[in-house]
Amino acid sequence: ERASSIHGENIKRIHSIDFMRIIMAFLVVTIHFPFAGKAGQVFITYGKVAVPFFFMVCGYFLFREYSKEMMTRLVKQAKRMLLLYVTSNLFYFAFFTLYERITEGNLNGITACFTRKALIDFLLYNLSPFTEHLWFLGSLLYALVIMIVLNKVGILKKVMFTGPALIAAYDD
Repeated sequence: ERASSIHGENIKRIHSIDFMRIIMAFLVVTIHFPFAGKAGQVFITYGKVAVPFFFMVCGYFLFREYSKEMMTRLVKQAKRMLLLYVTSNLFYFAFFTLYERITEGNLNGITACFTRKALIDFLLYNLSPFTEHLWFLGSLLYALVIMIVLNKVGILKKVMFTGPALIAAYDD
């Protein structure tokens, strides 16, 4: 284990988690890469564990024994994730606006993204018309907000123990 400092906080590297993150990142890539035949099915089957793994690792590193300390970390991470999520959506909005203007000569496709239904889908269901491939950011932000609410009412640590059961029950 190697100690390092992130934002003034001493942490120890956990090499087994780093190694698993590399494997899971590879599996995420393989899910999105078209493999033919049984090899493709194997990658997709095993690749489905990657997203729950990344959520659990985030929770592991956010966890603190004391609720007040944990709340501070949750709020800090939620602010960072919100900034990243908004910035990425604004970037892709600008990119697709420019792209549509150049290729189509109008902005009809972009204006369709601002209907009432599209905005509700974006806010409630994390369905961004610009950044479909970055759904993980919105999902992680929602998870952080839910954790903040559960921590505020004092049941977060009890609810966290249901996580593995919910992941085991997940069927895609």
